[in-house]
Amino acid sequence: MRLILAGLVLVLMAGCGGSGESEPATGGDTDSGGDAAVSDNPLVGRWEVVEVIEGPDYSNTGTFYEFKEDGSMSAGQGVMSIEGTYIVIGDTLRIVLGGVSMDILHSFDDGNLIYDIVNGDQTFLMEPR
Repeated sequence: MRLILAGLVLVLMAGCGGSGESEPATGGDTDSGGDAAVSDNPLVGRWEVVEVIEGPDYSNTGTFYEFKEDGSMSAGQGVMSIEGTYIVIGDTLRIVLGGVSMDILHSFDDGNLIYDIVNGDQTFLMEPR
């Protein structure tokens, strides 16, 4: 099982250019006093990679990312997933996932998420699920 999980982390991190830092990001750009069903943070929810816009796929199509109000997140494929944290700093999403820290430039286009890995070679198009 550990080998499979390690493989999943490698697939998710391939081409990411993560810094290898393991200090967790905490919180999100959220309002903790509000209704959990309504969020000011448009990232909150489940997203699926439907296309790799730039760079090699590395089997990322079909990967899901789920961002929660409390700054926690998960990513994976099928029944395999890894947990992490995120924080939003302007148009940069700083995530720590599987012990790897990385920055993502993110934007929204027609309700979809554009996820561009800083210092990496991939840009993803994600749709809400």
